[in-house]
Amino acid sequence: MELMLRLDTGGAEGSRFKGDALYAALRDAIRAGRLRPGEKLPPTRELAARCGVSRGTVTAVYDRLAADGYVAGEVGRGTYVCPHAVGSEADAADGARAQRTGGPASGGGQGPGGQAAPRLSAWGKRLMRSTPHSPWPTPGSGPLTFRIAPPDDSRFPYMDWFRLLNAEARKLAGSRTVPEPGAGAGAAVSGRGRADAMGDPELREAIAAYLRRSRGLDAQAEGIAVVNGSMQAIALLVHLLAGPGDAVVCEQPGYGGVHRAAAAAGAELTPAAVDAQGLIPADWEARLLVVTPGRQFPTGAPMPLERRRKLLDWAGRRNAFILEDDYDTEFRYAGRPLEPMKALDREGRVAFVGTFTRTMFPGFRLGYVLLPPGLTEPFRRALALFEPEPPALLEQRTLSAFLRSGLYERHLRRMRRLYAERYRQLSAVLSGGRLAGLFDPVRTEAGLHLFAWWKGSAESFARYRAECAALGLQLPDASAYFADAKQAEARPGAVFAFGGLNADQLRRAGEILEEAAARIAQRGISV
Repeated sequence: MELMLRLDTGGAEGSRFKGDALYAALRDAIRAGRLRPGEKLPPTRELAARCGVSRGTVTAVYDRLAADGYVAGEVGRGTYVCPHAVGSEADAADGARAQRTGGPASGGGQGPGGQAAPRLSAWGKRLMRSTPHSPWPTPGSGPLTFRIAPPDDSRFPYMDWFRLLNAEARKLAGSRTVPEPGAGAGAAVSGRGRADAMGDPELREAIAAYLRRSRGLDAQAEGIAVVNGSMQAIALLVHLLAGPGDAVVCEQPGYGGVHRAAAAAGAELTPAAVDAQGLIPADWEARLLVVTPGRQFPTGAPMPLERRRKLLDWAGRRNAFILEDDYDTEFRYAGRPLEPMKALDREGRVAFVGTFTRTMFPGFRLGYVLLPPGLTEPFRRALALFEPEPPALLEQRTLSAFLRSGLYERHLRRMRRLYAERYRQLSAVLSGGRLAGLFDPVRTEAGLHLFAWWKGSAESFARYRAECAALGLQLPDASAYFADAKQAEARPGAVFAFGGLNADQLRRAGEILEEAAARIAQRGISV
């Protein structure tokens, strides 16, 4: 680990001596986040040589940091920053000082530590007021949780992936990428032809072929853009199609990323109700609709053909566009795959967004959008503004080879069998025993989570979730998916994501759900 430390041996606070100065430097590095929770400190011999002190001095400093709760030592493994070390009373004092002097959202003054606070633009202020994104939990950390998590990579064909990755790396190293004179924004020429901000040409063609096979779409590479996950496509499309004061229709409950994108663009959200058949059509005065017809997020309800046609008719009358988010439809356990709304689009009003994030391995961030002709060039320019050249080009080319080889679809078939068993296991838990009287699961035939409405009040649901937490299980509620908080309170719901849990963890989670139900029954809590 390369750690830059500034030892102040002439200042106050007892830093005249190198031991005190080293302690202060490490403490400040931890407080400031330069040394993060779980990060390993340098070996005592190495740090002693670097700082010009004895090894005994470094050992004493590490002991002092451990006594103050900043680090913890493990015999034979080293010394690590404690998880709770960041956020000390000094940080709290900095936060209080920032509030007094004006933080970033206030438009001026000083920030933490006396640093200047930027005067944010109107867009920046809207962004700061929006609800921050909640990251995925780290696999294997913390208590059991039904939070939506990264995909299970225990069956991923890593050896095949690494073989293709090495082959593409050798090809990339053997080619030179230089700007072509007169090329447009984001264009470049390499050993495999021009690659612009829309993504690697061979990957775009591979995605088009995959969509033709798996979704029945008339997809061509020219209309496909490669993005860093579906959220980037959603954010750019919202900004392209809706500005301050424009209405964006979103499902309620629905994906919170749409709420954040609309808030950042200054658009007005129009929450639209969903039922057992997905979004309920209406004659909205809006320029954009974001919808998940294949599998409504988060309820999982599939949208019938009649409603899809009604939404397309609405878009034609209102001269509006539809963003079709194809969330979590690769894993289908029963029935036929539903025809995407994009396949029914005859006027070029639907942008079809998909991602590989849910089907590959944790940390893989590539998605795509199949654009209607009228949006292709505006989207190209929006991408080129932020990323003039294709991001993660090596990963893009490896994914292209992975798709063309048939390995990707073979991996999907393998994971379908695995997830189907987990789906059946969780369905049996929710529909039997005490839980049948507490939850009303939404029927679905695909995806990596189940959604269920709580049959009782918001107060009884909060008590039930508290009992689950006391027993070691985090049960996420559906409030984050509502744009209207009152609606979330009126009808509580829960998300049961099983993709990141193995059979034993699912069994234990089921036992906790049952035990929590028994506890609230013993306490006389009426549902």
